[in-house]
Amino acid sequence: MVEGGANIRISVALSTYNGERYLGAQLESIAAQSRLPDELVVRDDCSLDSTVERLVAFTRTAPFEVRLQAGRDNLGAVGSFGAAISACRGDVIALADQDDVWLPDKLARLEATLVKNRDVGLVFSDAEIVDSELRPMGYTAFRAFGVGGRDLRRIASGDALSVLIRGGIVSGCTLAFRAAYRDLVLPFPKAGWWIHDGWIALMVAAVADVAVVPVPLVKYRRHPLQELGAPESGVRNQLARTRPAGRGALIDSIMALSEAQRRLQRTAPFRVDERSLRLIDRRIQHLNKRAAMPAQPLHRVAAAARSLASGEYVDQPRWIRSFARDILG
Repeated sequence: MVEGGANIRISVALSTYNGERYLGAQLESIAAQSRLPDELVVRDDCSLDSTVERLVAFTRTAPFEVRLQAGRDNLGAVGSFGAAISACRGDVIALADQDDVWLPDKLARLEATLVKNRDVGLVFSDAEIVDSELRPMGYTAFRAFGVGGRDLRRIASGDALSVLIRGGIVSGCTLAFRAAYRDLVLPFPKAGWWIHDGWIALMVAAVADVAVVPVPLVKYRRHPLQELGAPESGVRNQLARTRPAGRGALIDSIMALSEAQRRLQRTAPFRVDERSLRLIDRRIQHLNKRAAMPAQPLHRVAAAARSLASGEYVDQPRWIRSFARDILG
């Protein structure tokens, strides 16, 4: 059993890189939380601007402990977050991006969910998408990522893995997970399509319950300088989603899921449900078939039709989109 009592210690893991323009607003929003974190662990990824100086100044006034790691090597966002997470001392680790703004009750809402149910290993929320000046863009992260009511019901019913296995659902800035699962999620896999937030959600969902706070708790800033970000909403985004995913993205997913399978099979002390392993295995087999689709259009349609007839697409979330990508070639 993992920590679930009222005396939870919360760490916030933040990775920064050339974030001077927006970092101040994020730090202020963390300091304004109704439930303050017990520590903020920042790993700076070799910034070339005044980011580190701003962080040092913040440590002097922050109402909680701030531990700053100035990286000697540029690891990229995923590697830098891994280093920050490794250094956290709390029972719960919440991730923060340098360019967002948290609503005042974010940590309190996430903590309340974890305290209420000790079987929940990870909780995440929706986020309001805003522009560079924090003006609402009229949609949320759930809408941008295609998360619907059916997905939320499946997660609430204990079937989170079947939703989260496709990746691209959980935004790192909205999640918190119990530190008891840190050795399970670290190190992050090398496969580029699976970034750290999707990987954390996948691995924790394989061994624990996942909960959702279905309202925005973060102002998720979209701007030209961000390294990773939510997709656009609306017609243009929907058209982009129907284009072929590309064999490289499929191979990335296969590599990441294969690593998840290997890690889960040797995991201790957590019990891995056999259903979770079967679900991952079916997903890998399906993606292997998609990656091996023939180049000739008629042969592609025939191969995709065979997979559709056998139920392989229908077994996956958003199967119509995947089927369309495969027959388009």
